[in-house]
Amino acid sequence: MEIKVITSAQNEYIKKLSKLKDKKQRDELRLFIAEGEHLVEMVKGSNYEIKDTVVTKSYFDKNRDKLSDDVTVVADSLFLKISDAKTPQGI
Repeated sequence: MEIKVITSAQNEYIKKLSKLKDKKQRDELRLFIAEGEHLVEMVKGSNYEIKDTVVTKSYFDKNRDKLSDDVTVVADSLFLKISDAKTPQGI
């Protein structure tokens, strides 16, 4: 498992992910975010290709043994920039 860590809000990847909140950007980039454990598991069982799994530092610390794919770990505060959920699950 490869682990990437992002700590800066100025990171281009974080900026790209936050743009996916906008439908026009999702359509243009042909990408979307599946947020939460349940949706991530549903996508894994589908025909969609998972480009990346992004988790918060706190989620990673608690669930590292459950993660088998490559992951990008971001600060909890950065996850809020890319999340649509009112109470994000951290994945």
